[in-house]
Amino acid sequence: MRICVLAALTLAVGCGRDPYVARLAGDWIGTADGDAGTRDATAHFDYDELAERPLSGTLELGDGWVYVVAEARSDNRAATVQLVLETGARACTIDATVDGDTIEATYAIDLCHAAAEGHDLTNCAEAGILTLTK
Repeated sequence: MRICVLAALTLAVGCGRDPYVARLAGDWIGTADGDAGTRDATAHFDYDELAERPLSGTLELGDGWVYVVAEARSDNRAATVQLVLETGARACTIDATVDGDTIEATYAIDLCHAAAEGHDLTNCAEAGILTLTK
């Protein structure tokens, strides 16, 4: 009986949906301050709880590269968002907290995500702090 009640509660809450990640939805602007200096950053995220991947959108860290959401999850205190370039050449991960109209996040870019042979692989990472507001 207990198992049936727990299963019913899980279904009622929406198995696999993440209300914390929904807090990322909107248009954001701010700065990325990291290994490559301080740059303007923008993001646009949409949340659709009925979609297979509820969070979609883009992040641009002022370097001309537009990253697209691949996956998002949270522990109800912070969200981790995996993003990739459409070409697959780079990947970016942000670990974000949302406080009202502010996102504070760390970011890590894998510059050699799908590096071709012959590329210099000695410096494949960039990291920093991302601060965005609505």
